[in-house]
Amino acid sequence: MLHRLCSFSTTRKMEETLKDLWAASYDGWINVPGVDGVLYSRPLLDGESQDADRHPAYPPSVLHSHLFAFGAWNPMGELCSREHNNAAHDKLKARMKSVVFPDTCWVRHSFGFSKEWREPGFVIACPPQEAYNTRQTVLDLASEFKQGAIYEYEPRADNPSVLLRKTAHCLMTSTVDADVLVVRSDRPPIGNAEPFGM
Repeated sequence: MLHRLCSFSTTRKMEETLKDLWAASYDGWINVPGVDGVLYSRPLLDGESQDADRHPAYPPSVLHSHLFAFGAWNPMGELCSREHNNAAHDKLKARMKSVVFPDTCWVRHSFGFSKEWREPGFVIACPPQEAYNTRQTVLDLASEFKQGAIYEYEPRADNPSVLLRKTAHCLMTSTVDADVLVVRSDRPPIGNAEPFGM
């Protein structure tokens, strides 16, 4: 019993750490409809204005969609070698070719990053009415690749420059869940903002 309690405590602490790390990350989506190159998003800072005139607007392809993102690196938040991670991402790329999403959906390469880390993956967009089924498909895929959580994005009807980004648990517990407002941004001045290895 003591071992189980210690294991639970360790897992919870790890999930709390990952919750903060994931909530603070940047997003990079590559060549989404209406945008050439990378569309960047970052968390809105404490006290920062959400006013639409202070941030670029997201394109209609994003504003009219419900979106999800995930990858295959570092299963369950455990750090793996670059070779292992690259092999997992290659497997995910092959797997995504066989997944059937509704014709009204679009899929693009993406990456999440910060100053310290960067992980490639995919962003999947669907019409709001397809959100439930698409969410289930993405959660199934994330489970297949042993992922603790996925991201889910909802546009704000009153502000074209802001998305609600949810960290939604998959194989981890709801400890990792978080709601963060993100805004479209210029490319951050950090090395991990460079798109590579797609």
